[in-house]
Amino acid sequence: ESHKLTLNNIKGHDALINHNNCAYTTLRTVGSKCLSLKQHIQRKYEASQQNSCIKIQEDKINQEIRCQLQILIQNKPLINSDELRIYIFFNYETQEISCFAEKLTISPAVSEFKTMNLVRDNPHVKDNAWVQKRKEAENLLSKDVNEVIIYDEYVTEGLSSNVFIVKDSVLKTAPPEMVLVGTMRQQVIQACKQLNLTVLEQQFTLEELMEADEVFVCSTSRYVVCGQKVNEVQKEISIGKRIRHILEKQIQSNGEDV
Repeated sequence: ESHKLTLNNIKGHDALINHNNCAYTTLRTVGSKCLSLKQHIQRKYEASQQNSCIKIQEDKINQEIRCQLQILIQNKPLINSDELRIYIFFNYETQEISCFAEKLTISPAVSEFKTMNLVRDNPHVKDNAWVQKRKEAENLLSKDVNEVIIYDEYVTEGLSSNVFIVKDSVLKTAPPEMVLVGTMRQQVIQACKQLNLTVLEQQFTLEELMEADEVFVCSTSRYVVCGQKVNEVQKEISIGKRIRHILEKQIQSNGEDV
């Protein structure tokens, strides 16, 4: 069976737009391994069970994804990149799995964030409907603005990240039922335990976000990015930087063979 692989002839964002009726997930390589691979495969399996007419066995999805990832990693020199960002697409109608790889751009440790009133219809699945809906918010992104934090009654997440706030050394992040639980989110919580920091998985408002001492986001490709400004309001960055440092040291041990 031929595998539909795309290397670097189009940008990742365009790949998302061009894949209709699909759920997707993104992961990154760590050398010849993939970060938190089992969690990403599980996410694709769960997506396939939610919206497909024909249910696919989990082991088939696992085998197909791993087979395609092996080919992509073998072709890493063609992309001329130390590490890759890989998109895995699952088409609800055809049950086809396809992968796309591009050069992984390392996010800055410190950046600025904006906020926008925006609601995800289904926070537990990344799909092309969400890609279309978030287009307006993406216009706020720039070389200085790394993420847009979205909210309605409560703050939920970033366009492609989980959000943490810090007030008086206590961290808050939206509860699992409100967000897509990213693979890096749990690693951040574990790092906080190493630092003896309390993490509350509970709702918080935009006002709490703006009054927080620190705000940072996390995702597979970012690790942790600290917000030195949120809507031009200056923030501290000390705890976020310590957590990023821990994750950077642990990254090799979290890579999984394909």
